[in-house]
Amino acid sequence: MKKLEKIAHAGRTKLTVRKLKLEYPNGVPRHWLKQSGLLTHVMNSLSLMFPEGERFFIRSVNRFASQTHDETLREAIKDFAGQETQHGKQHEKFNTFLKQHGYEYERFIAGVENFVFEEFEPFMTEKVWDKIGLSVTAAAEHMTATWAAHFLKNRAALADVPEEIRALFLWHAVEEIEHKDVAFDLLQDVDDSYFTRMVGLGFIAVGVPLLIGIIATHFIKQDATLTRVDLIKDIPKLFFEKESLGRMFVASCVQYLKPDFHPRDIKDEHLIHDYLQRQSA
Repeated sequence: MKKLEKIAHAGRTKLTVRKLKLEYPNGVPRHWLKQSGLLTHVMNSLSLMFPEGERFFIRSVNRFASQTHDETLREAIKDFAGQETQHGKQHEKFNTFLKQHGYEYERFIAGVENFVFEEFEPFMTEKVWDKIGLSVTAAAEHMTATWAAHFLKNRAALADVPEEIRALFLWHAVEEIEHKDVAFDLLQDVDDSYFTRMVGLGFIAVGVPLLIGIIATHFIKQDATLTRVDLIKDIPKLFFEKESLGRMFVASCVQYLKPDFHPRDIKDEHLIHDYLQRQSA
């Protein structure tokens, strides 16, 4: 993997499009994250959202790419699209292994995606306001970068996860941090109003928990090995523990509310260096 470079005058991390060849020789365990059905189904739901979600991010950024005069940002937008394309492909491969446990989700997910990306997205971006997609993308990238930093910073978070699954999520996490500011900077070039930025945050704050909840519930209903006691026991791990996904999500939204917020205010680029060093070792 290439060494991390800095675009000095822009302060932007250079993006590297990495094409991984991940395989899952032993499949995907039913409860692969901390032996928790609830946490696993939440992460599975995120993984199922990624392929079409990443394509939405690419569309939203490309819609306005020609409107920036920042050449380094234009190059970053191309690499952003390359990274997001690879993320979608790798998560599609991972998602196919979920079927080995008897989960039926393809028709259900197709219905969700059809509503969100074939009906709601065109209506909002073509009939209501063309900048909504980019605003949502900028907010979403901050959220995913927050979760990414958590997984890279806390090795215990994925300690008991099979190596190939850990490799998938850590690779994805590194690139989320690398391109965390691309959509945000483009939005600032196109429309730097606080209102525009908050519209995207509003959609993310409501939409992400709603979609994850709907998809995770679909999985939970099909998981005969998961009892109510297990679910109740794991709720604190999701919402109340110090570094739970739920609390980090809320914290990322609060950070984004600051009028002078910028993704590069959060100094987590060293996590990329640490990851690359471990990989080269």
